[in-house]
Amino acid sequence: MQLVGQPKDMQAEIIRINTDARPFALLVALIVPLLAWLIGWFKGFRMMRLPDPEPSGSVEGVSWSDAGSRSSSATGVGCCIVPSNPNVDASTF
Repeated sequence: MQLVGQPKDMQAEIIRINTDARPFALLVALIVPLLAWLIGWFKGFRMMRLPDPEPSGSVEGVSWSDAGSRSSSATGVGCCIVPSNPNVDASTF
């Protein structure tokens, strides 16, 4: 809504409302990020106190290099998708 062309009393009322509402709007706009920062700051301290997770017994002795050697197929292809078409030679992949 533009103030140009409006009666003087309406212009004055709109300006008064905007002048009254502006400080509260700025306060809210500044408090929201400050609250988010404060919550994150406290959560950071909480994370420092958490103990390290214990390793699972099911992955005992397994490393990334072991996982790659066990996944190779009879054709020597370890990471590629081998086509199921019998007319295609899988050794070319």
